Amino acid sequence: MVASRHVHWMAARIPEAKTLLIDLSAPFGWSGLPPFYSAFGRAITWLVQQNSPHTVSASEDNEAFWGFEWVDDHLLIEVDMEDRLQLAEATLRHAMLAILGPRAINEENFSQWETRLYALGLTCDTANRTVSMPVDKIAKALDRVRKLKQSKTVTKSDWQTLLGS
Repeated sequence: MVASRHVHWMAARIPEAKTLLIDLSAPFGWSGLPPFYSAFGRAITWLVQQNSPHTVSASEDNEAFWGFEWVDDHLLIEVDMEDRLQLAEATLRHAMLAILGPRAINEENFSQWETRLYALGLTCDTANRTVSMPVDKIAKALDRVRKLKQSKTVTKSDWQTLLGS
């Protein structure tokens, strides 16, 4: 995953093709948030990562919470033991309140704890320890690669379509 401190690096270089690909959607915040939100998002994540169940409750567990931010989303990844999940979520909420103020919490944007997550075209299953891509997405990408391999020339649009599969 790429954290907000790296969003300005949303590019890839393919030396053999003398190609530089730049994705400008993340640096400019496709969600309509101000471009400087990543600084606040990083501050929220930093606050969360400075805490553990021990620092926010009477728990003996002093393993720091683990989370990261992706543009304007805050993600927590935690082990389901004792009350660690509830304390991690409460810590995230407190950090958001401290950094962004009392109107920062939008309950509709909070999701439940899950062992399966679908993001960026991949399904991550922590219970089974797998990461998978839907079969139709793989077939679509392979079909595009086959067509490009057979053609003598490739347009910029074809190249972009392949990269977006």
